[in-house]
Amino acid sequence: MAPIAAALLSAGLYLAAAHRVPWPWRRSAAFIAGLSLVVAVTRLDDPLTVHMAAHALVASVAAPLLLIGAPFSLAVRNATPFWRRRLAATARLKPLRMLVHPLLAFSLLLVVQAAFHLTALFTLAEQHPWLHMFEHLLFLATALLYWLPVLGPWRLHHGALCLYLFAGATANDLVAALFMADGHAAAGAAMIAAMLPMALAAILATWSWLVAEERQAVALEAHATHG
Repeated sequence: MAPIAAALLSAGLYLAAAHRVPWPWRRSAAFIAGLSLVVAVTRLDDPLTVHMAAHALVASVAAPLLLIGAPFSLAVRNATPFWRRRLAATARLKPLRMLVHPLLAFSLLLVVQAAFHLTALFTLAEQHPWLHMFEHLLFLATALLYWLPVLGPWRLHHGALCLYLFAGATANDLVAALFMADGHAAAGAAMIAAMLPMALAAILATWSWLVAEERQAVALEAHATHG
């Protein structure tokens, strides 16, 4: 019940804040969808195939939906001038900037995924409900950190973004492949399938970069021709 209560409280606070200021309904829809998926994941324990797919969906779908909802930006819009300055100062803190560094965010996601799928923590999490819940919280936290360089205020651009997304998709697929090799073929395959949105994001980022490069080349050529 705790995840449901936390999600309902978060949704209520978010929607109340969105009602007080001009706010795109698409962002609200994304945030509520992300919360709903997180709650659903905590309820999907059996069979193992569904459970592992749910874990992957937290990283590939729920986390980016929550960030698209931009709850921090919504909080800033609702804050008084004093608290806006405090929030802005907090966002500039060096430890926080280090925490969302792409290399660290990528590494944390990979380490947590590997630890809870390829070590004794996998069995321990099945045996101890508190550890299982902590596992879900870690999956969500590291997934949010992973997606911040993509959807957050300090975004990667062009080639760096494409490399980051492809590396993330490949690394998570590698964890799933090792999970399959460990005797969980169906569950590992379900993880790979559920991670496809991450690969799709990498493909879309690459396509967007190529289109932008083509437009810039055409513009430069036109300027040179008419210059």
